Amino acid sequence: MSAPTIWRCVRSTVLALVVLAAFPRAVSATSGTVITTTGKGLSLTVDTRWVNGAGFRPVWIDVIPTIATAADRTLTIEFRARSMFGGNQDLLVSQDIELPAGSTGVTSVLSVPQHVPWTQYELSVYEDGRFSKTLSQLSIGLPVWSHGNEALPNILCITATAPPAAAAPAPAAPGTGAAIASEDTSTLAELLPADSNQGYYAPAPVQTGASVQLNTQIGLAVDRLPTKWIDYSELDIICISRPALDELASHPKRLKALGDWVAAGGNLFVEGLGDDFAGLSEVEKAFELPGLETPAGGDAMHRGWSLPPQSANQGLVENPFGRSETIVQEQVVQVGPDGVPVTLPKTAPAPVEPPGDPAQPPFVYRPLGMGIVVGISKDSAFSLSMRQWAWVLNTLGPDRWLWYRRHGVSMQRENSDFWNWLVPGVGMAPVTEFRLLITLFVVCIGPLNYFWLKRRGQLHLLVLVVPLCASVVTLALFGYALLADGLDVRVRSRSYTQIDQRRGEAVCWSRLSYFSGLTPSDGLRFPSDVAVLPIEPRGTSDSRSQARRTLIWYDDEYHLPSGWLSSRTRTQLLTVRSRQTQAGLRFIESVSGPPRVENRLGSTIKRLLLADSSGTHFRAVNVAEGAEVPLEPADLRAEREALGKVFQENAPQVPEGLDPRAFADSFGYGNRYRYWSSTSANAPAASLHSSCLERAISRAIADPGRFQPVAAPLAPRSYVAVVDRSREVLYGVERVREQASLHVVTGTW
Repeated sequence: MSAPTIWRCVRSTVLALVVLAAFPRAVSATSGTVITTTGKGLSLTVDTRWVNGAGFRPVWIDVIPTIATAADRTLTIEFRARSMFGGNQDLLVSQDIELPAGSTGVTSVLSVPQHVPWTQYELSVYEDGRFSKTLSQLSIGLPVWSHGNEALPNILCITATAPPAAAAPAPAAPGTGAAIASEDTSTLAELLPADSNQGYYAPAPVQTGASVQLNTQIGLAVDRLPTKWIDYSELDIICISRPALDELASHPKRLKALGDWVAAGGNLFVEGLGDDFAGLSEVEKAFELPGLETPAGGDAMHRGWSLPPQSANQGLVENPFGRSETIVQEQVVQVGPDGVPVTLPKTAPAPVEPPGDPAQPPFVYRPLGMGIVVGISKDSAFSLSMRQWAWVLNTLGPDRWLWYRRHGVSMQRENSDFWNWLVPGVGMAPVTEFRLLITLFVVCIGPLNYFWLKRRGQLHLLVLVVPLCASVVTLALFGYALLADGLDVRVRSRSYTQIDQRRGEAVCWSRLSYFSGLTPSDGLRFPSDVAVLPIEPRGTSDSRSQARRTLIWYDDEYHLPSGWLSSRTRTQLLTVRSRQTQAGLRFIESVSGPPRVENRLGSTIKRLLLADSSGTHFRAVNVAEGAEVPLEPADLRAEREALGKVFQENAPQVPEGLDPRAFADSFGYGNRYRYWSSTSANAPAASLHSSCLERAISRAIADPGRFQPVAAPLAPRSYVAVVDRSREVLYGVERVREQASLHVVTGTW
């Protein structure tokens, strides 16, 4: 091939990449395929269709026998996700599927962590340890590769299961097909467009003759919903119709998984509650929501559900990029029929709707754990007008409906907060000690060694003594560094636990910073109710940010044997847990003396502030696990200041003398080849300050006197405690040494 020909090929390739990078809609936020294989009397269907994002991605595996099975059969499924960055970011997930004798088929959901964009995957099937070539598939390419769009919310629409028809095929798999074909999402798509290069929200490119659809939305029927809440962890909003909610009541595991996801910080929209919101009682019954007192001036019909503030009814969406913008398209770049980019003229501003009746909001809302349940009067959330959608989103706030802001972590871009929560005293070179050893080495191997050998008349031994001394000093330096950091696993934790003792539910967010002298031989283990998300300083899309990772699923837990925690390497994880619990505080009223409290939190309480049913505040300090102690009347202002001091003393900060940029580059965290995408390039940088974790800790123990003249009281029958260690925080290993941690627990009874 001649040089001009090669240059034309290179130039064409570069031009194609530039066009893709400049065209926001070129990278979709949904992907996946449906693959069916047959062999050995089985038909195996693998459905990977889902939204792209960060978290656990559900992969549906349907196993249907083509001939009757006379005995139980066990299949081992190995799902290997291939990254565009090469083998160093491959992910292997393994799980066993049991097919009982005489079964007509089983459906299993394989929960696969998705922290990097996939370009293809492989499926290996084993039965009784023997590889099945006919059931396996190699190099299955995905039609769309993407890491998702951090500037848009991922939405799941749950619909009721369609009644089976005569000679109907197998139940519909998840996807963007018939499950949401009847939904009109054009209004929301125009309100929440892909992030443009202008740096603010603008509508998606005009599609002549077709409705603009939101490309981060997917639909699913009730009978295909997962039974683990972590399978929803990539989502921001779930919309469920009233008929689907009624049907979900007959699937208790699926209903619980959905409720646990909401409690963990999700946003659930329940549709079709009627203009008078008569359907709220069904929502409360489905999720066992306790009754709330109606706020002053509120409508008793709503039984404590909050009405949206009129200040959020502006007709504009609060812009996550720092300012509100009208919903106007400034400039659109499309690819014409000849493949040449075409710049379209500016479009006219979208008409601003007149304000609606303030007395008739289209929705109400209330908290569920750390999440929000929104009750919508209309039969479909997508029948809301553009102004009403803006009202809903402004009421929630972008810190709730954008994944990377709710979690405070980006899987695509830099996480500068990585460096402000490190295990103290490890991983840094002991400069002072090294200088002392080197000085002693120079003095001893030079003048002292020379004079000593000269006095003995053995100067010829210098050629032996000098290398020997150098070896001893080198081993001493290495040994000192090794012993100073230790061989065990050290962890620094920052956690917030919310306990609803009335529902017996606990939600825990924790940020874990690890330093391991040696990699644990058994890796990490977590129960299935814990979502583990890695925090990388340059994002997981950095081509050298991680090693090849492995995950093995068991019944109620998963094992991370390799690639998640490396020796002598700073590692951070964000974990979210949502589950049932019996933990809490037992408040004991007394007629003759002060009330008492029994500590059932599973840890020593360092400081406790509590409000009884009348709103009277009490305090206690240093309450041992299982102990029952009397409470003291509390000076609310003084206790709030004491909690604020704890907050300030444990504020995340970069260690003195550490330059994150220089340190990152020297340890392989520098500017490597990373996933490029125009969809999120202009979104604000990820910050843990916007996360549910930090916002909850700040609300619980930050000193309000810095911002308000009066300390904020606790709600009746609630408490806030700073504990020695939260029982809801799991580290994945049995033996760890915890240092400089902060654990905050709040609860209601």
